[in-house]
Amino acid sequence: MKRIAIIVVMMLAMSLPASAASIRYFTYPQASRTVQYLNAQREMMIYCGYDYEIETYVLVNEVWMERVNSAYYEIWVYGWDAYTGDEIYMPLDLQCVWLYSSGRMYNAAQYLRFHTTVRMPAFVWHIPPYNPFSRTMHRAGYVRSYHYDIHRHGWMPPTPPHHGYGPHTQPPLPPYYMRTPQTPAPAPTTTWTPGIEHPQVSTRNSGSATERPRSGGNTSSTGTTATPAASGTSTRSGGNSTATRSTATTPTRSNTGTATRSEKTDKPAGSALQKTEKRETSGTVGRKTESNKSTTAATRKTESDKSTGSATRSGGNSTDTRSTGTRSGGNNNR
Repeated sequence: MKRIAIIVVMMLAMSLPASAASIRYFTYPQASRTVQYLNAQREMMIYCGYDYEIETYVLVNEVWMERVNSAYYEIWVYGWDAYTGDEIYMPLDLQCVWLYSSGRMYNAAQYLRFHTTVRMPAFVWHIPPYNPFSRTMHRAGYVRSYHYDIHRHGWMPPTPPHHGYGPHTQPPLPPYYMRTPQTPAPAPTTTWTPGIEHPQVSTRNSGSATERPRSGGNTSSTGTTATPAASGTSTRSGGNSTATRSTATTPTRSNTGTATRSEKTDKPAGSALQKTEKRETSGTVGRKTESNKSTTAATRKTESDKSTGSATRSGGNSTDTRSTGTRSGGNNNR
């Protein structure tokens, strides 16, 4: 009797880890409340914690239960892969289902009070942005998608062939799953609408960056030779905002008795400066004419003095008469 009891205890001890490691089959009451809770979620993550396993983020369309036999049911999920845009059809192991709320990640099996032991993932919950979508129900004739095998024990990413993948040899899985868990995930580059389009995924590593070509070709500035411009005008060359001003030289003026002047000016012909020079020149000519008049008057005065210097006789009296300079040609007083 004692031996039988020991065998029963050992069998129970062996069955406990198995039941804790996998929660796949449910009674009807268990399946009902599980479906009700999971169907109210918009997103979930499937991750069991195996060595080479890649987490799957599901955008939920529908969660329902399928009968296995007369006593137990399976829980199925239909949704969209948040990183690849592919359809997801697979039965759920509830201890591998993770949910997110209020800034933290929690396990669905523990929340629904199933007896299980889970290991918290070491990574951060992250779903790329996507547009709102309308939920649809699963269709008849569905089959399990490749996501089911990814979350089984012992799964590893497919080994690429020696010659690599090419146009005739396509990889069996999207790039998101053709990587090790330590490799950054290829994420969609833009927002997308689940069920209508597939996301555009960048397969480049996040650490590598390529320089984009600059608009307009070569941006180095090249010098251009500016053509001579008219006096008083400004020209722009090479797109520079600095105005280049050209200067012109006025013709050299040469007048008798005046110094030769040569000036540089940037004023056009007929400007105020040239008018001033004309006025100065006309003033010089006027002063020269007045000087000539003064010289002529002095000459005439000298000749008058010589003519009046001689003695004049009138009535036997000789009187010296001096010219007052008011009358030209001298006067004789009587």
